[in-house]
Amino acid sequence: MTDVSRFDRDGGGPAPVCEAKLGQLREQLAAVRAELAGVPDFWDRPEGDFGPLTDLYRLGQTEREHANSLFRLGSRALGRGELAAAADWLGEAAQAGHPGALFRLAALTLRTIGNWSEDADFLVAEAARHGHGDAGRLLSAAARRRPARSGPAPRIEDPQFFDEIRRGLRVSEEMLLPAQADPVLPDPHGPRLVFVPAPAIPSPQPPVSASESARARPALHGMQSSGPLIVALTDPTPYLAAAAAGAAAAARATTTTSTEDENLEPVWTANALRPAILTDMARSRVLPAHPPAQQTAAIRSRDLLHHIQTAAGITTRDLVRRTGMSVTTTSWLLHWLRAQFFVETVAGVHRPGPVLEMASRTDQHELLMQQTLDALRDHLDAAVYLSTYTSGDILIHQSSHSATAPPVRVGAPFSITGHASACGKALLADLDFDARMEHLARYEPVSLTARTITNPRILFDNLDRHGPHAVQFDLLEYSEQNVCAAFSLTVPGHDTACIAVALPADQHHRLIDTAAALSRASTGLLLTRLLTTATTWPTDTTEAPRAIALP
Repeated sequence: MTDVSRFDRDGGGPAPVCEAKLGQLREQLAAVRAELAGVPDFWDRPEGDFGPLTDLYRLGQTEREHANSLFRLGSRALGRGELAAAADWLGEAAQAGHPGALFRLAALTLRTIGNWSEDADFLVAEAARHGHGDAGRLLSAAARRRPARSGPAPRIEDPQFFDEIRRGLRVSEEMLLPAQADPVLPDPHGPRLVFVPAPAIPSPQPPVSASESARARPALHGMQSSGPLIVALTDPTPYLAAAAAGAAAAARATTTTSTEDENLEPVWTANALRPAILTDMARSRVLPAHPPAQQTAAIRSRDLLHHIQTAAGITTRDLVRRTGMSVTTTSWLLHWLRAQFFVETVAGVHRPGPVLEMASRTDQHELLMQQTLDALRDHLDAAVYLSTYTSGDILIHQSSHSATAPPVRVGAPFSITGHASACGKALLADLDFDARMEHLARYEPVSLTARTITNPRILFDNLDRHGPHAVQFDLLEYSEQNVCAAFSLTVPGHDTACIAVALPADQHHRLIDTAAALSRASTGLLLTRLLTTATTWPTDTTEAPRAIALP
């Protein structure tokens, strides 16, 4: 018998499928698509909504959608290890303000060859500023701020690269978790462990009688070892007193005046075995030290300005390719150079600004440096001095002062008082041991005030106490009318130089804040000095150097 339920009544075609069956097929198809797509990306925003700073970039809907497509392409390339393609796509998406692209650029930066940790820190900070939750958590953990105990656990927005960036930034997992509950304190009236240090050897005393030694022996029971003891005590005070008295008595009991004790060998020390030449070598050796951040930023900025000066307009991408710096570092430096009027940017093309044009003319170098010092004087409201160590002498090249920023009252020439003035100390700190001793041999330290240091050993210890490139102070050592602070401006290939700031003695409370402001402004001053002391500009080349990490 034929089953006619599969055909309709009119033409014998297939009967319509029921709506319930279609719903099941749609659900199964959606599940298969979700399984193939994997975990949804939190920052995959096809609609172009990139967070709180979206409107700041003033991009249209089409441009934001295009940036999100570049984010997806760059993420896939980063997952496959194709760093060059990922840098191009994620970089363009980051320029449109995509937080996910900024965060994953940090992962790309940490994978590249070279020391780009500062760029990774900058990218994570920018991602947090654009609303990336994972970046904000890492910044808080790096600053040793733990999340609150209350509230739900935060969601990881980028599980694919979160741990990789956390390890690259050296953030421990412990700092990402809320602090534990307050520890339960032990009962103050119960037994507890008390740390009993080993007794120190006292100075020799006259011998004591045997009876006193016998009385001290029970107190010394358990203290025959040379190391510290940990004893469970209910009230440690009597025991500590007895132990201290017993140790002193035992030391006095072992002291004799016999001829045998007088013939004992002295205490052995390693200092007697070290030849004097090793001590001289240790003093003369210059310990390697990382250059300060201001010096690194000034040198990189100078390299950028050289390329901008020799090219008839250049884009950021070409600067990245020619200098070998990362996109982030190049963009940050260009932003700072524009604020300082070194560079002008029109339609994405960078050209020399008025300050760079002035620095390119040799006859304007002294005027440019003087204008820089005058601006620094007005900013700090203090007198400033630019000094160098040239041919073995301390020279004040330029200075700036005014009625509200009075100069230092010169009681003795700066050239012969390097041991007392702040600028002299900063210059001596950049010299090695032999050069320092040679200078002090020619200009013998003399007391100018009651606080002047004339002992070379104490002077060198004070110069090196806080490490290389540290600020040097003159606290009423050169004159009782002024206090000063100085920073080093020395870079490889140039004369030893420094910048000093001077305040009247009655304004000594401003010295620390003024020195901090001088440190922050030293990058622009150092860059101006590099440009004004350069003898030649490099010629433009058609072949760009090979990039270190990013294309």
